[in-house]
Amino acid sequence: TFPPHGPRGPRPGRRRSAAASVGHRFNMWPLLRLGFVMAAGARFATLQTPPRVMMCSRHAPDSRTLNQRIVKLTDPLDVLRLYDEYGHAYDEINLSTTWSRLGRSHGRSRGLILSQDGKCLHDLRQRSMQGAGRWKARHLASTAHALAKLHLRSEGWKGLWRVLAAASFRKLSNFNPQDLSNTVWAFATAG
Repeated sequence: TFPPHGPRGPRPGRRRSAAASVGHRFNMWPLLRLGFVMAAGARFATLQTPPRVMMCSRHAPDSRTLNQRIVKLTDPLDVLRLYDEYGHAYDEINLSTTWSRLGRSHGRSRGLILSQDGKCLHDLRQRSMQGAGRWKARHLASTAHALAKLHLRSEGWKGLWRVLAAASFRKLSNFNPQDLSNTVWAFATAG
């Protein structure tokens, strides 16, 4: 086997790296390559979760970073995994964005999260009920809109709908036309 520079050494005008120089002089390329492959294999073998949701659980990222992560996720199961890991650090924006991402989901994963009347959404529902009274109009509107799109209107979800209705009524003067339209549609759809 040849070093990465080819059989005759580096191309004119290029210098060898230290590893290439050692490998070329002592014909250690197979060993260097083996070491690199072993190191890379060990690094990837230690990943327990997919890299797109793997973060250090000791220190939660700031709200903006969390929101950027939530927005990038398309699979509702990944959205819920991120919530399971950092839900304790979510603010109103992160909670609203999580609901919005779930509302845009479709396919098999959506069916999984909605099975058993959204049982896996119980903690998210409780957190939203606790804080919705302090949310801004935009977050109330997008959460109500997402809930309506998810068709979450059974008896277990009526508490969250009531909290959203009361909070929306108190902040009605702060709604812009789009927020008002989304909220009216959501409540009309929910019944």
